[in-house]
Amino acid sequence: MNAVVVISLPSLVAGDITAAWLSNRFVACVGRSLMIFVVYYHRFPVNFTVRSPMPHDHAAPAWRSNPGPSRPRTAPRFYAGKSSCPALHQRTAYCRPPGFFWPEQGDHGFPATTQHRDTETQMKQRVITPLLALALLSGTALADASYVQREEVRTFVRTMEEKHGFDGGEVLVALDRARHEPDVIRLISPSGSPGVRSWQRYRARFLDSARIVGGVAFWQEHAATLQAAHERYGVPPEIVVAIIGVETYYGRNTGNFETLSALTTLAFDYPPRARLFLRELENLFLLAREQRRDLFSYYGSYAGAIGYPQFLPSSIRSYGVDFDHSGGIDFDLEPTDAIGSVARYLAEHGWVRGEVVAEPARVTPEADLQALVDAGIKPALTPEQLAQAGVTSLDGTLRATPATLVDLATPDAGTEYWLGYQNFYTITRYNKSSFYAMAVFELSQALREQQKTETASVE
Repeated sequence: MNAVVVISLPSLVAGDITAAWLSNRFVACVGRSLMIFVVYYHRFPVNFTVRSPMPHDHAAPAWRSNPGPSRPRTAPRFYAGKSSCPALHQRTAYCRPPGFFWPEQGDHGFPATTQHRDTETQMKQRVITPLLALALLSGTALADASYVQREEVRTFVRTMEEKHGFDGGEVLVALDRARHEPDVIRLISPSGSPGVRSWQRYRARFLDSARIVGGVAFWQEHAATLQAAHERYGVPPEIVVAIIGVETYYGRNTGNFETLSALTTLAFDYPPRARLFLRELENLFLLAREQRRDLFSYYGSYAGAIGYPQFLPSSIRSYGVDFDHSGGIDFDLEPTDAIGSVARYLAEHGWVRGEVVAEPARVTPEADLQALVDAGIKPALTPEQLAQAGVTSLDGTLRATPATLVDLATPDAGTEYWLGYQNFYTITRYNKSSFYAMAVFELSQALREQQKTETASVE
């Protein structure tokens, strides 16, 4: 149904809202909407005539085949930027509808002209205030908690205004729609009774036949793209495939958490890592503006990682590559950009073309292994230090490059020791875990062997 509301700022402050029609939902939401409106727009002494937004001619982004239970069937675009009214030639006290992108003049059927209709008609077609938007789009009751009522959230909004030129009202509307996600807090919080680390148990999650067969199929399907990434960045195809395989099972499990709500929850409700996730929330707004994409269309892991490669928003902005030259970076619908971006990420974090990743170590019974392990994951142990401590490769030699000693412990089983080199350390920049890096490396070796076997059988 259409809603027609005539609002003036003095009547807002007084609480006297005149409407041709008010739904129960509008009544339920008007209190919170009024608060947002007054906080951000009290300085604009103008009257508004508001109508429901006109039909939009933008095609909604195509959703993935596994949209998740809470994902909408269609989604309008979101554009967060400064707004100005061409008729008034000043910054105005309204903002765009939450979730809507306004095309630039001359785009998508809007004529490029300096002649504008009168203010009321133009607003009727293209404008809706945060008040009406919240009233019609929010499904929450007055009693529901809202992030925008919190001072630290308002500080974030001011930062986005002052640092990046966002419209504060639009940021508020977006954050008001963000939901607190209890599952996000549960999943990211350390277990009350952490289990004993087991390399063999961790390894079994990624080194099974289904993941190896699926990885070879992925490799064969995208062989040209993987080879192009190898030539440009020096990262072998099996390493890129293995990372995507460990991260998302080759794109099958990219996550069903709405990224805005997940990052908002972590930024404001998870103090141990609030600083990190506040930065990622900031980058999500920037990413949506740069990609001219609906802010609410991003979905991923509970920690805010997105798409095939599970990049955080800051990593997408810093290392994402439009590898298929389509005009934008797409990590959701197909993996070409993800392949190029993973290779670029590793290259820029120190990958050395043609060098080994790791090799098994031989240790003597009297070797002081704990001191070597405690030296850290970064390769800093010289061949002389390793030899003096009783550590060599399986053939009794040592490479003339620094290494780290990696211990892979399994309860009730012998600990595996490996020598990790610069490329092993580079994989840990993707995920700072020696278990993770070794799982990627071993999966990559299994993929390469399986690929050779299938190629030989065809020949």
